[in-house]
Amino acid sequence: ANLSHSSFINGGNFGVIAYGANSIPELQITFSGTVTPATGTYAITTNTVSYGLCSFTLADTTGGSQAQASVAAHGYVTVTASGASPNSALTFSNISVTGSSGHHTLSGTLYY
Repeated sequence: ANLSHSSFINGGNFGVIAYGANSIPELQITFSGTVTPATGTYAITTNTVSYGLCSFTLADTTGGSQAQASVAAHGYVTVTASGASPNSALTFSNISVTGSSGHHTLSGTLYY
């Protein structure tokens, strides 16, 4: 709700972050490559991201506790790439994340 979004490139990976009310990253989705990922469906992994995979991490409002989704949770992120910011979109539904910030189920769309 009312989160700001941004994208970044770090270490050869492209990421999209949703920030919470305190400007702390709360959701980060990372893909392999240095450009906006192509339109398609990406399976979630807790390992190193590579072609066709992405990582999906949720942090609490302090940024300290994190939960990660995994392929075992049957998690997928769908990308609709427009080629022009901020019209590309990431969509996810019923993603189960578990970690030190607890267990959560997430659905939503981020535009970047």
